Amino acid sequence: MVGFLIYTNFKINQKRTELYSQIERLKTEIERLQQRNQELQAGILRVKEEDFLERQARERFQLKKPGEQVVTILPKEKKEPEKKESWWQKFLKKFGF
Repeated sequence: MVGFLIYTNFKINQKRTELYSQIERLKTEIERLQQRNQELQAGILRVKEEDFLERQARERFQLKKPGEQVVTILPKEKKEPEKKESWWQKFLKKFGF
């Protein structure tokens, strides 16, 4: 009888430590999700601002106000690097090969 009680007590303690570790993992997950929620709420407030919407409309859809001029900056053209000839290629070129 005593052996059975010791065994069940041991099993209960194992289960308790397992549950405590699970509680700690869930607490950290809750903290992470609350922080993410705050970031999203701040993002929602920022999106509601009129100047943000105006800036997004200008950038994404190339919209402009009446009387404004839009300037587009094109990327630089990539120049192909000059190929350096070896002395052997120069020698063959001089003699027409």
